[in-house]
Amino acid sequence: MIVIGIILSFVSLGFLCWLLFMLAVHALPFFAGVTAGIAAYHSGSGEIGAFLVGLIAGAFTLAAGQIAVAAFRSPVIRTAIALVFAVPAAMAGYHAALGLARLLVSRSSAYRRSCGSRHLR
Repeated sequence: MIVIGIILSFVSLGFLCWLLFMLAVHALPFFAGVTAGIAAYHSGSGEIGAFLVGLIAGAFTLAAGQIAVAAFRSPVIRTAIALVFAVPAAMAGYHAALGLARLLVSRSSAYRRSCGSRHLR
């Protein structure tokens, strides 16, 4: 039973990492939706209204990006649109990997590997 639990733990961890990095692609629409939702909440629309505003803003951002890529034929414009979506995704993926690394590796062992044990007292 312990072996099955360990195997399922690794499978679920792998699935969650895959899901995390696949959803990093949607970082820009998510950020736009959260920003619009917070602005709507602070303007007094309530929780449900802020959720709806954020959902609509995120969906609009994603749809606008897809329509813009489909509408323009110029590779320069398509590359610029792709970069607008890719830069937040890269930053989200980087910070997710950094957070997982900090969760899984203790600071002292990483310090010993990178600096050598002679610097520790």
